[in-house]
Amino acid sequence: MLNIDNSGNLITSPIIPNKVVFVGNSILAGLGGNDHGGFYGMCASSPYKDYAYYVEQEILTKNQSAVFTKVHGGGFEQSEDMDSVNSWWNGNNIITGQPTKNAFTSDIDLVIIQLGDNINNSARVELLNTSFDVLINNIRQNSPSARIIWIDGWFNAEKNHIIISSKCNKWKIPNVFIKSLNTTENQGVSGMISTMYDGTTFTVPDTYISHPGDNGFELIADMIISALNM
Repeated sequence: MLNIDNSGNLITSPIIPNKVVFVGNSILAGLGGNDHGGFYGMCASSPYKDYAYYVEQEILTKNQSAVFTKVHGGGFEQSEDMDSVNSWWNGNNIITGQPTKNAFTSDIDLVIIQLGDNINNSARVELLNTSFDVLINNIRQNSPSARIIWIDGWFNAEKNHIIISSKCNKWKIPNVFIKSLNTTENQGVSGMISTMYDGTTFTVPDTYISHPGDNGFELIADMIISALNM
């Protein structure tokens, strides 16, 4: 697949990836934790029911050697100035325990970004006009052959999406807009039980259940897989 690098040159990225990085917020990594075997999506009933898992499984049917890394993007979304964006990029990520930038190595060939929901005040929205460009530029500097897609819309406002869509168009990045999936039947439910990687179970707080439930995650994954066109 042809992509364009930061210098405007055509580059080739594999349609079937070998090394994948997921970047997201609580919809990617809102439950679990390193002390329970890893992070997964809020409000999935288990790590094997969120969108990342479904996307991983689809990729593995085509490349059994593919490897996957998750990076928490909350620090990017919550930034209100570029110093904070740079601190997130250069600082230790809560998932990997290493600088966020270290996840983006030269052999990464797919980056799936799911951000926008927590860019929820005027300062964050205004910064997005700059921070989006900086993030994509940084990723392409570190991972020049990576194919990038951007998912948004479960929670984020229309203004966010207008900026994200425009920036995706500028960078020739597919944009997967999932707003239409945020319906009651696709959300979590009151009293639902989730089982973490280590087998520990807990009742998901009602304050979380506006996030995707199992059905919502599967539909999000379907949209991502369709956009990947593998």
